[in-house]
Amino acid sequence: MIIKNGLVLQPDGTARRQDIRIEDGRIADLGTIEGDETLDATDRLVAPGLINTHCHSNENYFKGLFDNLPLELWLLFSYPILAAPQQTPREIYVRTMLGCIEMLKTGCTAVVDFLYEMPDTTPDSVAAALQAYQDCGMRVLLTIGYADKVYYETTPLSMDLLTPQLKRRIDDTPLNSPDENIALVDEVRRRWHGVGERIAIGLGPSGPQRCSDRQLELSADYAAEHDLQIHIHTLETKMQAYTGHLYYGKTIIEHLHDLDFLSPRVSLNHAVWLTERDIDLLAQSGAGTTHNLLSNFKLGSGISPVPEMLARGIPVSLGTDGKSSNDSQDMYEVLKAVALLHKTQQPEFERWLGAPDAWRMATEFGARSLGMSENLGHIAVGERADLVLFDLNSVPFTPLNNPLHQLVYCLPSHVVHTVLVEGEVVVRGGKLTRVNEDALLAEGRELGRAYVDGSEPAFSAARDLFPSVAAGYRHAVAQQVGVHRYSGRET
Repeated sequence: MIIKNGLVLQPDGTARRQDIRIEDGRIADLGTIEGDETLDATDRLVAPGLINTHCHSNENYFKGLFDNLPLELWLLFSYPILAAPQQTPREIYVRTMLGCIEMLKTGCTAVVDFLYEMPDTTPDSVAAALQAYQDCGMRVLLTIGYADKVYYETTPLSMDLLTPQLKRRIDDTPLNSPDENIALVDEVRRRWHGVGERIAIGLGPSGPQRCSDRQLELSADYAAEHDLQIHIHTLETKMQAYTGHLYYGKTIIEHLHDLDFLSPRVSLNHAVWLTERDIDLLAQSGAGTTHNLLSNFKLGSGISPVPEMLARGIPVSLGTDGKSSNDSQDMYEVLKAVALLHKTQQPEFERWLGAPDAWRMATEFGARSLGMSENLGHIAVGERADLVLFDLNSVPFTPLNNPLHQLVYCLPSHVVHTVLVEGEVVVRGGKLTRVNEDALLAEGRELGRAYVDGSEPAFSAARDLFPSVAAGYRHAVAQQVGVHRYSGRET
């Protein structure tokens, strides 16, 4: 295929008129090119697809359901540990496809899906999610989430408010061992990793405080043996910062460092409550982080020290997080917020982050977090042809003053015209080409409503747990731990 006469965004942030020749899913040539099979892009801005490096497709039926809950209390409802209804493969397939439709139609071509629904995760349930990605043509790194610690051992809560009956119910909940969790990853990897060019499998230890040291060590060893990515929730909230000192007598990053867990294949999701030493250790290890700003906003988690990390050479990518904590998987909302917010954290305007920084996080660093830094994230010869074509005759690009700035600040996701993944057109004229999105949305409305209604017993159990967790939350946030973000002072 030849994309003809498009206004092509260059790796340096400029744009110029060029043709793009695609062969075997890669960009083979740029310039003035003749050929028969062409896609006229005269009225199009051509840009790399954005890479969403943190979401949870298992949350898709809970879109718009919760508000005004900090993470630890929100988890009780979004990730109920008791009485959650098990989903059929078809329910899993459709819920995953709802996210695919939203992301592809808004210019996101690749995603890291942290799939977490333990203890119900099986190779078949994972296969249902992966089949959705394969059918729509989206690129995915699916990280299988797991933990091996009993719930009340993972977060400080008031045991005095936990009734004996409720504690027995928690104790009776099945829990995989560290070896069983790795065995699950192994079976899925053997079946799916590298199927085609668009599917990869990774490891998702849920969080250090939810995993034993043995689980973390097994995860790091397995990832090194098979060259896989690891994504792990780390220091998302002040309560987690407090948990590190309570459980380990040190920060969670220091504990991960002592376990030799940190490496360039590791991405720490959120990374909000970091100390200066934590940042030093991350820079030394080569590990990266994912910045999920809008989710952190909604859950009141805090603001990650992104400028400090970027200044130290730590790769920071961008994510939407799940539909239960963000409610949208439009990466352009995240992109604009990131480019703007961090200006308020630094009075010296010469050091502000701007559109080029946010764009690099959503593309180049996103590719690194995906495990594909060598051939994704730019429009250049040899790169994979994951491309988005925007309508230049639309409001976001009229008048056209600076294509990169307008991509970041003018919310152009609603004028996506064409999307290519691995050189294949998967969205044309704003509609998915491989699947019947109207039928899937109709099915999603029916299945999603039924699943939410069927979750009432789980929500009831969450309300029973609420007082105990709320008391633990209030105690933890009153402790002077972590970094005071606005002063930079550590305590």
